[in-house]
Amino acid sequence: MQNFLVGTGRSQEQGSLNGYLAGENQLALSTQLETAVALLHTRMLAADPARAASVTAAMQALA
Repeated sequence: MQNFLVGTGRSQEQGSLNGYLAGENQLALSTQLETAVALLHTRMLAADPARAASVTAAMQALA
């Protein structure tokens, strides 16, 4: 999902939603998307079923 939204490495501007937004001169929206995806990625990695608060944080980032 992260690759689709923001791309990776050299292909960041090719085929990603973030690259499309940047190409359409929607730089503010592109930046917001990149920030939201980074937060989601961090919280999903930190989610631990034994810690309800970490799962809640991941769900909130996804919403």
